[in-house]
Amino acid sequence: MTHPRFFGYGSLVNTTTHDYPDTEPARLTGWRRVWRHTTLRPAAFLSVEPQVNSAIEGLTAAVPNADWKALDDREYAYRRSDITHQIDPSSAPRETAVYRVDPAFHAADGTDHPILLSYLDVVVQGFDTVFGEAGVE
Repeated sequence: MTHPRFFGYGSLVNTTTHDYPDTEPARLTGWRRVWRHTTLRPAAFLSVEPQVNSAIEGLTAAVPNADWKALDDREYAYRRSDITHQIDPSSAPRETAVYRVDPAFHAADGTDHPILLSYLDVVVQGFDTVFGEAGVE
């Protein structure tokens, strides 16, 4: 049985933050990372948005038995989107989703929300473990 997968591009790259199995480095084409200010909290969320001629590194992991509930609950501010055909390696496409901040929660332009250093540290540690110094850069 092939389980669907998620693409992590931030804290989900740090496998100490979750126990989803079968992780592997991957590249998502046609998207870029952004810091998103929301109405949900005073700190910014890391998110992604479509961007032509752009790509980001990250990690995919299996979602056993397509049981998305726990991940959906963890990523409550995010909307799950199908990116199956935008993931490399694409030689054997598997159902893959990415979470991006739900537009319903976007804050008005000019809203100032800091980036939490503790959150940034978790992301950087994950990228260092998976991709080394080049991935952190």
